This record gives sequence, C-alpha cells and structure tokens, in this order.
Amino acid sequence: MNKLKTIQLILLILLVAGGNLKTTGQTNDKFIRVGDTTINLNDVDLDKGQVVKRVQYVRNCGEERVKQNYFVQIKLFTSPNRDNYALVLDTVSWLGESWNRDTETDFQYYNKNGKLLFEKKFTGFSLYLCYISANNKVVAFSRTNEDYEGYDFYKSDGTLIKEYSTSEKLYVGPLHRNFFICNVMYDCNGANTFDHIDESGNIEEVVFPKGFFRGIKFSPRENYYIISLDNQQLFYDINNVFIWKQPKDKGFIYFLKDEKSYLLSEPSTNYIKIKDLFTHQLKYKVDSVIYNGNKIPIYRSFLLNGDFYVIGKKDSIYIYSFYNERGELLQTETVPVLRKVKPYKVFKKDGKFIIKPRINDH
Repeated sequence: MNKLKTIQLILLILLVAGGNLKTTGQTNDKFIRVGDTTINLNDVDLDKGQVVKRVQYVRNCGEERVKQNYFVQIKLFTSPNRDNYALVLDTVSWLGESWNRDTETDFQYYNKNGKLLFEKKFTGFSLYLCYISANNKVVAFSRTNEDYEGYDFYKSDGTLIKEYSTSEKLYVGPLHRNFFICNVMYDCNGANTFDHIDESGNIEEVVFPKGFFRGIKFSPRENYYIISLDNQQLFYDINNVFIWKQPKDKGFIYFLKDEKSYLLSEPSTNYIKIKDLFTHQLKYKVDSVIYNGNKIPIYRSFLLNGDFYVIGKKDSIYIYSFYNERGELLQTETVPVLRKVKPYKVFKKDGKFIIKPRINDH
C-alpha cells in the first residue's frame, strides 16, 4: 500500500471511530453530527468556518525508516441560511520541522438533509477557505500549496464553473450573493479586470478604471458596492453601473444597513457624518462622546453589523456610545483602560452591545 492510500485509510479510521463519516441529517435546530461531535450550524462562523477535530499522531514506518508524524484536521463551513454545509478533511505528514508535501485533502458538500451532493479529492493541496452561495448553488474554496494559490468555483452537482490561479483576494458579499476576483495578471498601467460571479454561478467580466486597486466593500444587502482605487472611492450598483466617486481625504465611506445612507468618518476630526447615499445630503453628525454631561473628543469609531459606535477616552476609562443607522443613541458603556491586553472586543447579543477584553482571544 502506498503512502497516499495509507493516509486515506488512517483518516477514514479516525473519523469512523467516533461516529459516521457521512454526517447525519439536520434538525430544525440546525444541529448536525460530524463523527462523534454534534455541531449547531448557527454557531459556525460564516467566513472562517469551524474546526471540528484536530488530531496529531505518530506512525512507525518500519525499522529502516524514521517514524512519520501526521496531522489531521476536519473543518466545517456552512451556508448563509445554515442549511447546506461543507467538510474539509485534511491530512498532512511531516518529519520534524520539515513539512512534506503529501497532503491529501477531501472536500465534501452536503445539502440540508445530510445528503452528499459531491466530493472532490486533492493530492498535495490544502483548502483553507470555503464559501457557499446564498442559494446553495455555488461553492467556492481556496486551494494552495508551496507552488500554487487559487480559488475553485463549483456548482452544487460538482461541475467545475471556473478555476482561478491567482494570489489575489476573493471579495465575498456578506450574504454570499456576489463574488469578485481579479481574472488577469496585475498590470499597474492597465485597467483592473475582474470576474463578477453571482450566487448561481453566472460570470460577468467587469473592467474598472486604471489605478492601484485596494479593495471592495459591499452594502449589507449587496445591492451596491464601493471600490477603493488610488485615492478615490467609487460607488457602483450590483449591476456594475458606476454612480459617483469621492476622494478618501474627505473621509472613509461605510455603508449602513438601511442602504439609504452612508457613514463618513473624517480623518482630521474623527467626526461621524451620516449622509444620503445618492444626494450626499447631511442627515446628522456625531462630533463627540457625551459622558456625565461633558463632551469628550472621539478617540475611535467602528461599524458593527450596520450600527456604529464611537469611543471617547477620559482619564482611565473608555466611553462607548452605540448608535443605529438613524443616529439614535442606543447604549452607552464604560470600561477601564487596560494595559498589556489586546483591545476590547465588541459584539451584539439579544439586542444589547457587550464589551469584553480580548485576553487569549485568537
């Protein structure tokens, strides 16, 4: 038996030992089983996925050969509606500090009933990222090794849509309805040519103006997007129709969840201005943090799922003020200024904003 088949057999044994390799059907609560582990798909990060198992072990390769180390990882990704899901089964062998390249990666895509829709095996590659489109019809994943970087797009029946051999970033909308990826080699003197892939796998080539391309920001419902090009922010609708542009030195633009307004963060003052998405008319602004009746200068500001918050600093405390897209103050919290820890983490749960230190947060 060759090394690759041995790796496949060991991976199968490790998975089946704890339960069924093919996950069982989901319930209305979005629970599935992977091996002997029960997972709630609602708890899986939509973009980063979730590691279900990570196992390291040693196999004796015979008296005349050194012992071989193996690393096995099972990673789970889910769709935006938390129905369909994908498993990435990675096995990598290495000797001491020197990694070998006999990686065996198995990609499996399941529907909401736990039925395996298609499976792909790759030798010598690892899969780190996976995105399932909003309607479950498209699966995109990264595929890399020491000599290759790229993304593969597949239909739900396993048909290859297109393979992109590129180290460029894949831009994914928050609802996974739209994807953008550069489809030509970068040319600093040429136009920026991208493929726009919709949730059903249809591809449209889009040519943006010349310049240094810095990224794409989608609106929350993916009806619009902004590209950052040199010192300009260019606003498009999702049909790739250009609407307006604005220089960055006037402030960085962020979409709000109503898609009727945008937030402008002024770099010189840290003031927050909310303007109409099409007319640029000022609706309101936040120029300070109010604490005990006093105005505190804005120290920093952040967007959080369409809401936003500003931070003021006074003596040994931070003051957090949370607003919705209409400019209504939702909540104010104070936390101590901590040293030797990472910045605070902010999240929203049951309608309330919660602030926690990022201690040991990876």
